[in-house]
Amino acid sequence: MPNSKYLIQNYEEIGTSNLRRKILDLVDRSISEFYPATIMRKEIDSLKAVFQNSKRLFIIGFGKCSLSMFRGIPDSLSEMAEYSGVIVPKNLETGDYGGRPEILKGNHPIIGTDTEVSSRKLLSKLSRLSEDDTVLVLISGGGSALFEIPEDGITYDFIASISKCMMNNGGNIDELNAMRQSISKVKGGKLAGILYPSRVFSFVISDVPGDREDIIASGPLVRAQTTKEERKSIIKKFEPLCPDLKKIDDGYIDYKIPDESFKRVKQKIILKNHDIVQYFVNKLRNDGNSVVDLGSNIQGNVKDSSEYFVKQMKKAYSNLGPSYVVGGGETTVDVRGNGIGGRNCELSVRVARLMEKDDEFMFSSIGTDGIDGISPAMGGIVDREFLNETSKAEIDESLEKNDTYNLLNKKRSAIITGFTENNVSDIMIGYYGGKY
Repeated sequence: MPNSKYLIQNYEEIGTSNLRRKILDLVDRSISEFYPATIMRKEIDSLKAVFQNSKRLFIIGFGKCSLSMFRGIPDSLSEMAEYSGVIVPKNLETGDYGGRPEILKGNHPIIGTDTEVSSRKLLSKLSRLSEDDTVLVLISGGGSALFEIPEDGITYDFIASISKCMMNNGGNIDELNAMRQSISKVKGGKLAGILYPSRVFSFVISDVPGDREDIIASGPLVRAQTTKEERKSIIKKFEPLCPDLKKIDDGYIDYKIPDESFKRVKQKIILKNHDIVQYFVNKLRNDGNSVVDLGSNIQGNVKDSSEYFVKQMKKAYSNLGPSYVVGGGETTVDVRGNGIGGRNCELSVRVARLMEKDDEFMFSSIGTDGIDGISPAMGGIVDREFLNETSKAEIDESLEKNDTYNLLNKKRSAIITGFTENNVSDIMIGYYGGKY
């Protein structure tokens, strides 16, 4: 983690009002409060005896948080491992850990050659597992792209192609992962079969609305909940836009995993989106503010989500007076332009577009991993100041080009943190105080 007064790198530049600073302070503190290594350290102590009694211990991880999760494992325990390795995004800055864990690099958000090499290397370390062996698995968001072995007849390029096509056409995480599970040898519970008969303990940081364990990193250790019929329906929905999906036939989508594969697997979610939503809600309420908690299941296209948030902000004002609304989840963007942005930047700009210049408001949408889409920002923060400095034509042009980061950055409204080493999806905070 960065060692500076503020984890938000451009805090001084964008903290131009009391209202902005109030929200930025909460964002900044939440990054430290929910650092994965700290959360992990609290969970691992209870399992020390189990690990010490194992014939062999292996520690593997994959996802944006896997390295920071590993940091929460005491040296006395990690030194016992016959092998430890994690797969992280190839552009993630990593320090020198003396070879423990082995840091492997994968591709994100679209899989590629790095993911292939690293995934095969990770699994090669887990051969000849027995009942007396224990495997500790650290899973977090991003694992779907960072850890992958395709089914026979499927290439990495094919998985990358359909993933990119579905994402660019509004496919949500449930739909994407249902397809990934069908054509993967390690997703949808299939990794559990590979690790059987060893004892498996898995700690998970959730980045998906609803915290479904079969969706987080495409559920490598739990049985998939989507049915054959649901998978067929997803293919039918997206095939006109992504014709390659027709290659995923019944032979891939009608797979079954033996029950015994899951008998020695114990998995626990140690951090989720609503933990941070509740943190924001409680902090704001403790400061005497009226707050509406919208939960952690906000999904759908950013256009619909922006309309929903503005409606909720004004409804809260009608019922409670000046109020905050806080929620979490993961929206989607239809990509039509070649600009720089992401769903949080775009959601922030769209909310501003729906407001008037005499509205007293503030809205911020942030990606908890610190990287929103293809932008260098965590997300955006917009208010009356932003709206009065920006024409509707500028806003519309940025939305048309999917270039919302550049607009926010130009108007001192892009939040820059760099990678936070966390990933529990997105947090949205709105404030509405009526008309000036």
